[in-house]
Amino acid sequence: MYLVAALAQMPALACSDPTWFTLDELPKTDLLVSATVVDTDGRNVNAVLRVDAFYKGEGPHYLPVVRYPVALATGRLLRSYHTGCLYSGYGYHRWRQGTSGYFGLKSNGDGTFTDLVSGTAHYYVKDGYMFDSYSDDDEPDVTQTYGETSIVMSEREFVTLLLKEGQRDAPLIMGPFEDSRYPLMRFLMINTESGERYQLNPDRSLIRLPDDAPIAVSPDGAHVAVRIDSDTIRFQYIWHGNEYYSGPLNEDRPQILVSGNDVLFSKNSNLVAVWDDQQITVYMFHNRVSSTLTAGGVGLGMAIYPIAAVTLTGGEPLVVGWSDDSSTFAWQDHDQIWRWNLFEQAEAELIRVVADEQRTRLMNVSRTGRFLRIGSPTDFLLIDSRTGESYQNAVISPNEQFLGFLRENRTYSITSWHDGLLQTGACKPPLRSACAGNHLQFSDSLEIHMFPYELELLGLFGCDEEGHCEILPSSWDPARGHGGNLVRFWRKWSDHLRQVAYDPLYRQAAVLRGDYQIELEFYYGDSFSGSSEIDTDKLDYVDLEGIVDSPIASIEWGQPIFYDSFMMTATEYLPRTVTIAGADSS
Repeated sequence: MYLVAALAQMPALACSDPTWFTLDELPKTDLLVSATVVDTDGRNVNAVLRVDAFYKGEGPHYLPVVRYPVALATGRLLRSYHTGCLYSGYGYHRWRQGTSGYFGLKSNGDGTFTDLVSGTAHYYVKDGYMFDSYSDDDEPDVTQTYGETSIVMSEREFVTLLLKEGQRDAPLIMGPFEDSRYPLMRFLMINTESGERYQLNPDRSLIRLPDDAPIAVSPDGAHVAVRIDSDTIRFQYIWHGNEYYSGPLNEDRPQILVSGNDVLFSKNSNLVAVWDDQQITVYMFHNRVSSTLTAGGVGLGMAIYPIAAVTLTGGEPLVVGWSDDSSTFAWQDHDQIWRWNLFEQAEAELIRVVADEQRTRLMNVSRTGRFLRIGSPTDFLLIDSRTGESYQNAVISPNEQFLGFLRENRTYSITSWHDGLLQTGACKPPLRSACAGNHLQFSDSLEIHMFPYELELLGLFGCDEEGHCEILPSSWDPARGHGGNLVRFWRKWSDHLRQVAYDPLYRQAAVLRGDYQIELEFYYGDSFSGSSEIDTDKLDYVDLEGIVDSPIASIEWGQPIFYDSFMMTATEYLPRTVTIAGADSS
């Protein structure tokens, strides 16, 4: 079986015939490796390879291979947007987890690689000979094309050819501890205090985003917002590659201009809030029939319709947020905090007028938008918009049934919690008010950051003045009890904890400390047997001092490198964080 590549990336009535990858095209590759497929996405199109040896080029032990952006699948399947021949992961080779072979790769320029080099460059060994397909049942075609000649090549001859192409006498063998960090499964977006934007790539390399890069991408990846100038936002949809970064747009790619300076997509990607210093407008995305017929016989484009607008009194909003179910958006118009359930309310409602807008900020909105948390990481209120009740230093569970209270000078233990239930009958009808007593406490913490931890747990992260930090994952539901403490030490680093961005889908943490350091993992306290200090060489972190132009203002997990069926059903577990002048980011 020979290899194919998609050439037709423009709207057309039919896809053009693909070309073949041949051994003559090895010079087009950036890397030639022998590797094992250790992970694949839901389409078996993108993968992570564990490299055994480099025959051309060099790199880390684990390589993320992104043949096509995830948005090609979500945009086509969720939105029916036209994506040419690419949406299904066009190409004969599908990755198979656990298989090993020789692969030609080309850099995508963003810390990932593609195996699509004219065709998909895959080669496997069977009975000592090379073939360019993988099958347990079919007899492989061992005939290769090289120099316009069909030949049968042994593995030894093939390796000699790879070394010749890589200008090496011997392959570069990867040791077991050689840069063996697993790739990040999402891009990490970084904003600096000067307004510059950067992207931390899956291989932990860094690139500065160009001025015409999107300022926001919807959670499903299908919708893109680009700032044209201080007064204009352009919306379009991604359909292949990164062509929305630079270069001319395709003439028939749908693009819509609206007035505004900044945007925030809803979690289900159906709505978007656009604002400037005068008003916030909410738009709804809608598919419209296009005059262009695609290969599938259907052409759908993108349209947006304004469905709500509010006038601002204090200039640009300090904070804008969406509920996880995408029903409600909330904002802070300086000293006023508002919410609007677009599906149940005809107009917005004022929740609170605050005395000090610099210290009291809208922090986050609950899943359905009923509860708003306002204040600062050290002192906050949870407000029930339905009843008007407020709770000091409390957080609401995702199902909005239980409250978690942070108490000062109250030692936490599973025993005391159990005894409290047994002796005082803390849980009795009505459970909504009587069984809402998870008490969580950190001794001498300066501030506490909260985040959804692995979908069903509440993550709490706090540090004291000496740099001793605790991570406490706790169940929201009193019936499930509490999780254990995760303790780690930072005696060598004095920079303070700034923000915690946690991706529960891939269980990936990003912790911003000080002005430039980002840590990418949580560590158990006993990971470094008996040591009260963490060896910084063992931490998975990046230090961007001297690399980015100014101190980091905020971080945010961006688009994934894998397509998962989860993307088809929900996006409420992938919240966008908004950090304004020290406000909490959970």
